[in-house]
Amino acid sequence: MFQDHEEEMVWLAEKETTARTALSVGDIAAVPQTTKLFKSIENEMTTHWSRCKKIITLGEKLIQQGQSKEDIQRRLAHMQQTWDNLRAVVAALGKWLAEAHEAQQYFQVGRKYKYKWHIEKI
Repeated sequence: MFQDHEEEMVWLAEKETTARTALSVGDIAAVPQTTKLFKSIENEMTTHWSRCKKIITLGEKLIQQGQSKEDIQRRLAHMQQTWDNLRAVVAALGKWLAEAHEAQQYFQVGRKYKYKWHIEKI
């Protein structure tokens, strides 16, 4: 259980860093790549959440058996908090992507009308 926990914690930290970096860059030109990254993280989260639920279940069983109660509770609480953080960052990234996509559409329409206006003037 402890090795699986550590592996999941490393994965969670990596994905949170990746999502935070994509969010902080905020490059509207990179929306297609960021969208792929976002979808990939979401898919991975589904798989890893299943693994984490198994770790949580095993941890709870170990606690019931009287093994390292405080340590296991601390680890499980930290894992849950890290998941909450990742979910929040990924949700923020999804919101930013929706807004960026909308902005791109707005600019495309604007360019279209500007081009049309320019052609009409010629």
